[in-house]
Amino acid sequence: MTRDVKTARNVSCVQETLNDTLKDVVAGTYDSSVIAGAKIYEKFWVNSETGFIAQSFRHVKRTGFETKTTQVVTLNPDFVLPEPE
Repeated sequence: MTRDVKTARNVSCVQETLNDTLKDVVAGTYDSSVIAGAKIYEKFWVNSETGFIAQSFRHVKRTGFETKTTQVVTLNPDFVLPEPE
């Protein structure tokens, strides 16, 4: 991760509305130290009051390979992990 940060470029921090709520949006591109030759663009929609990442987008591109992933995160405050037997 530290090597990836050193290659970060076109980094931005703006505000956008997501699901009728204003979010801080952090985005940027970097070169992956894990996926050889890959350029990765990531974007995060963050609740500025709680730091909760409500949604993220990742675009990975390299020669012969490309993927785009969107993750939508929802809280489940009633979730309880089962006790091990």
